[in-house]
Amino acid sequence: MSAKISVHIDLLGTIAKDIKKDVNKIRNNRNLSELFVVDRINEAIGFDPPEYTKSEFLEVLFNVKHESEIRIGIIDKKISNKGGSHLYLPISENVVLISIFGMKNLLKNEDLSMYNYLLSMIYKFVILKHIECDFTDITIHHPMHKHCLFAKCDDKEDIVQVLSAAGICTSCRGTIEKRPVFLGFFEAANKEIKHIKKPIFYKIKDWVERHPIVSLVIFCLTSIFLGLLSNVIYGILKG
Repeated sequence: MSAKISVHIDLLGTIAKDIKKDVNKIRNNRNLSELFVVDRINEAIGFDPPEYTKSEFLEVLFNVKHESEIRIGIIDKKISNKGGSHLYLPISENVVLISIFGMKNLLKNEDLSMYNYLLSMIYKFVILKHIECDFTDITIHHPMHKHCLFAKCDDKEDIVQVLSAAGICTSCRGTIEKRPVFLGFFEAANKEIKHIKKPIFYKIKDWVERHPIVSLVIFCLTSIFLGLLSNVIYGILKG
C-alpha cells in the first residue's frame, strides 16, 4: 500500500477553540486514515485581514516553511475567488485555502458537524494528491452531484448535500481508477469517506419532518401494537 500523504495545516487568524479542537482531533488520531496523516499544525494568530486572497495567503507561506506533501490553510473569513468556489481557493499545485466562514451556524442548523466538514475537505485534496492532480487545475470536479465529494460546491447549501452522506460518484470513480494509485485505493478511499455522514438519529429526525402524516400513522400503529403485545405478555405471565 502507498505511504500516507503528509498534511500541514495553517490556522489563520482568529479560529474558535472548538474548531481548533476538531483539527487536533484529526491530527492526534493516527489510525483515522490509511490515506493521510496530519504532521503539523501552525497558528498564524496575528494574520487576520477582512477577506483572503491568494496573495495574502502567500505571505503566510513565506513565513512558515513546511515539508509536508500538501498544505491546507483554514480561515474564518470570506475567500475572494472570482469564478470559483468560495469554500476553497487553490494556491498552487499542492496548497489550498479553505474557508469556514458562516459554516458553523449552517452546519448546526442542518445537524451536521464542523469536524466532518473539515475532514471532507482534507479527504478531497488528499485524494487529489494521491492521483497526482494539480489543485489549480482540478479536472475531476463537476457540477453539483448529490453527495459526491468532488462536486464543485459553489454554494454553502451544496456542502449540506455532500455531508449528509458523502461518497464518490461513478464518474469520479472512473477517473480515479485510471490514475496510477495503489491496488484497492478506491475501495479504501470510499470506505473512509462513507464515515462522513449524519448520525442515524438526525436522519430519522429529517425523515419525520419531511413525512409528518406518515410518521404519525406509524407512531399510532406502533403504539397499538406495543399495547396489544404488553397485554399478551401480561396474560402469559399471569397465567
